[in-house]
Amino acid sequence: NLAGPLSPVIRGITIEGYDYGVFVGGSGDGSLVGDYFDEASGNWVLRNVTVRDTGSQGIETSEGVGNWRIEDSRVQNTTYEGIYADGASGEWIIEDTVVTRTGRDGILARNTVEKWIVRDVTIENVSGVGIEAGFNSADWVVQNTTIEHSSGGISAAETSGNWLVTG
Repeated sequence: NLAGPLSPVIRGITIEGYDYGVFVGGSGDGSLVGDYFDEASGNWVLRNVTVRDTGSQGIETSEGVGNWRIEDSRVQNTTYEGIYADGASGEWIIEDTVVTRTGRDGILARNTVEKWIVRDVTIENVSGVGIEAGFNSADWVVQNTTIEHSSGGISAAETSGNWLVTG
């Protein structure tokens, strides 16, 4: 029984051939006990992590609570999104990371409210858009990021946050 805020660091591993590479999501109560959709709250760091060949999303944090930092990592060959953060709360930093060959969007971050920074990221060969950030009030910074071979670059429908996109 783990409950309350956590600060896990996942470093230097490869996760291959599972439904999800990393799954942290749920109802916002901080519980790791119960049904499939309970989540762990806290500040998460993924550094030098490779997630590949998943049956669903590579990294799934829907409705998860806490800050995230993903750096020097790779997400590839996912059936759905590479990084899925629908309704996640907390600030996000994704840098020096590659998301490639996804069955849907590269990064899906709808319904978020905290700041997002996507820096020095390559998103390529995704079936959906590179970054799907609709329906949120988060502030976004996208710097030195390449999105290619996708159905669209950045989708920000019905957003109210500030955006800075620079090369």
